[in-house]
Amino acid sequence: MNIEEVKQFIKQVRWGFLATTDGQKVGVRPMGGLAWKDNEFLCATFASSDKVSQLGKVPHAEYCFCDSAGRHICCDKNDTRHDSSYGNHRYEILAGGA
Repeated sequence: MNIEEVKQFIKQVRWGFLATTDGQKVGVRPMGGLAWKDNEFLCATFASSDKVSQLGKVPHAEYCFCDSAGRHICCDKNDTRHDSSYGNHRYEILAGGA
């Protein structure tokens, strides 16, 4: 699957599941995306959210998208960049299999 197919797949399913941890507790929650910037997928949340707090402690996350047929894409970013003042998150999406 190339990056354009990944973008189309995520646009089609719209919602994914974001998994983060604070080192002890794991949090998984549904989350929609905001926009694409080149090959980066932008998301937004409140700066006071658990996910921002967890990413501040452990900057590793996985974002998975799945369609009704069970095809899925998981985006694993070991250095998830975020701007805690706005709660914006950017994930570099690497083309992979679905």
